[in-house]
Amino acid sequence: MFHTQCQLLVREPKFYKKVWILLALALCYGLLQRSDVARDTQRIIQNRVMVTQGTKQILETLPPNPNDPLAELLRAAIDKRQAVISGLQQEDYRQTVQAFVQEIDNELTAIDKRIPLTNMNWNNHFYTEKQHRYLLRQRKQLLESVLMQSQISAQEALGVTATQSLLDLFGYLLFQEGAVYTLGLLLLLTVALSNAVGLSDRQHWTVVQSWPLSRWRLLGVHFAAMYVVLSGVLVVTLATIWGAIALWNGIGSWHSSYLLADGRLIPIWQLLLCTLGYLLLWQAVLLSLCLLCNELWRNSMLTTLLGVAMIVAEPLFRTLHISLPNAHWWPISYVNFPRAIAAYHSLTATNQKMTADHGVLVLCVTIVGLLGATGVVSMLRTRARSKRVLVSR
Repeated sequence: MFHTQCQLLVREPKFYKKVWILLALALCYGLLQRSDVARDTQRIIQNRVMVTQGTKQILETLPPNPNDPLAELLRAAIDKRQAVISGLQQEDYRQTVQAFVQEIDNELTAIDKRIPLTNMNWNNHFYTEKQHRYLLRQRKQLLESVLMQSQISAQEALGVTATQSLLDLFGYLLFQEGAVYTLGLLLLLTVALSNAVGLSDRQHWTVVQSWPLSRWRLLGVHFAAMYVVLSGVLVVTLATIWGAIALWNGIGSWHSSYLLADGRLIPIWQLLLCTLGYLLLWQAVLLSLCLLCNELWRNSMLTTLLGVAMIVAEPLFRTLHISLPNAHWWPISYVNFPRAIAAYHSLTATNQKMTADHGVLVLCVTIVGLLGATGVVSMLRTRARSKRVLVSR
């Protein structure tokens, strides 16, 4: 039964069309991530020159005192940036990475002493001091992992390898709001393909009637088949993106350590595996929602709109500064799940209960609840249909 259901799903004409379009877009995205080392190097050099000019302006306003700790810190910042520029110009990428690390150490010291190293400290507009310190320590940990390698490529020094690009794609490096849209697009894949390959009992009633299964078992087989097919599409899509980036920029190290906000270290492969697990959980949630909607009405557009609403609700509420009561119990709070995995909420005064483990619990309960509701609605519809058949006779 399960094998037959999978075959019926993948033979849907709309399925192939949408999957090929999706894979083509994933391939194009990956190829567009090709790193231009010369351009990226020049961009970093220009940035360091501009920031150094700002630091020099601050230094010129200080009274001439060779023992002034502020002046020493500012001069050290200038030296570190010059070391970055020198390493890039000489294509000595080990020296470049070492200079990056020293630059971060200097900035962490400046934050501790509340000293501005430049008059263009834009980070304060996006992050609190605690968040800024964590992001610097996180980047330092990734750079130190690169230094442990025997050879360092330009792509590894610049942070554009396939593995590092996946971290950036899911928003693990800066935790800005744009990452939630990437996750939203991946989750919309489930909503779109669920309607494209969904084997509705109403549309294929003759096939369903031939299966000697109860409605509950039929629902289980139906859900499992759709979940396996859509999970395969999701994994292939992510593999296509990763492979296209790796083709040009290299793979990068899977064993580098990533620093979580609560101080724990986790290998990057484990972090990305947790990310994939969360994506698959969300796929099950959206698939369950689509199945329930298909039992309640025949309007596929309305089903799609509800799926989209579930994805965009949380970032929309955050933009409008709308706080949900007991937000850690709402499944929509975990749309931007990289924050939960990285324990980023431990750096804020609110929502500290939104941990990765709690998110898994909430999403699993949601899946069970939606599937249970779907089974009840399906059973009631079957009884109503049977009564109509008896009355007609």
